[in-house]
Amino acid sequence: SHRRWLRLVGERHDLQLWQPDHRPVASAAKANAPNRRPYPSGLRPSEMWVQQAIEAAGASHLQGMALTLPAAIALMIAPSFLISGLYERGQFTAYDAKMAGMALVHFGWGVPAFVLIKVLAPAFFAREDTVTPMRYSIASVIINTLLGAALFFWLQSTGRPGFPGLAIATSLAGWMNAAALLYGLIARGWYRPGLLLVKRLTATLFASLAMGGVLGLMIASPDWVEPWLPAGGFMHVLIFVAIGLLTYLLLAVASGAIRVSDLRRQARS
Repeated sequence: SHRRWLRLVGERHDLQLWQPDHRPVASAAKANAPNRRPYPSGLRPSEMWVQQAIEAAGASHLQGMALTLPAAIALMIAPSFLISGLYERGQFTAYDAKMAGMALVHFGWGVPAFVLIKVLAPAFFAREDTVTPMRYSIASVIINTLLGAALFFWLQSTGRPGFPGLAIATSLAGWMNAAALLYGLIARGWYRPGLLLVKRLTATLFASLAMGGVLGLMIASPDWVEPWLPAGGFMHVLIFVAIGLLTYLLLAVASGAIRVSDLRRQARS
């Protein structure tokens, strides 16, 4: 009970004495409020390692976007091509692949939002706030249902298939949910995007768009590409994915979106 806890903190291994705080949580928070400093402008030069550690952790939490963005771009560029190569056989005709592609293209631009929801929601749970994400989810379901029905019947009234409207509503509701979660974290002061995160997301978007340009050229010039490919739609899809993956990885590593050290660390873990 009288033991003193010494812990090494900081890059210079400064010694700090951690004393137990027996005050109630509310009074302790009120007493410490005047000592709070804005982050990161309030950090002292010797405390800048805190900002670097927090930004690195924030960037690592969104590493899923390094695979989500290129996947979304590929789904939006070649939805019918991918479905045709994987499923077009027997009773599943080219027309069915085309119709399914009309929905997949709209699910594609919603994929990053679905991943962001999974990344951002646990930040509320860690602070014992399970109500706010639930409210956002309920609002998202309501928007998805109402907007999906409206788009479905509106598209049908114009003589077009109505089912793409359901995909549009799902992706749009997902982005609204993700935006609400991010705004809630920033408004509460629980999260602030760092410069490292912005740089990596920008580099990831650049590599994904460049990869999309290469894949789009392959789709737009089948007469030039197909003679170099083996027969079979499934093989075409595999080569298409391999070329896209190789292009993205090269550009992502070159631009800093993905670091080789991060890949080695994940491989070891």
